[in-house]
Amino acid sequence: MTEESPEFRVQTIKTRRLEIAATLANWKRDFFANNITRTKAERATLEAEDANLALEIRQIGDAAAKAKIERRQREDKSLLNQLLALLEERGMQDIVNEAQKRATVGA
Repeated sequence: MTEESPEFRVQTIKTRRLEIAATLANWKRDFFANNITRTKAERATLEAEDANLALEIRQIGDAAAKAKIERRQREDKSLLNQLLALLEERGMQDIVNEAQKRATVGA
């Protein structure tokens, strides 16, 4: 997962939205517990950022899901290739052949 990928961006957005929610909750607690006030502009700025992030995550959601699937397929393929090579190294070509035959029949 690269920093430019939609999958990475979704994770970054989710983290930032949680930070905003925590900040707003802490400000509310500060107000009721300690009578510490914040300006409406400060609160509105965070709420606007949260709304923009919600929109962005909705817009890139499909691309992020596809990127996740592609990443997992690459990982699975790499694991499969390593497993096949290991079986062949250990002299278990018959198991590889049987698995390939079953995969062909099941496809």
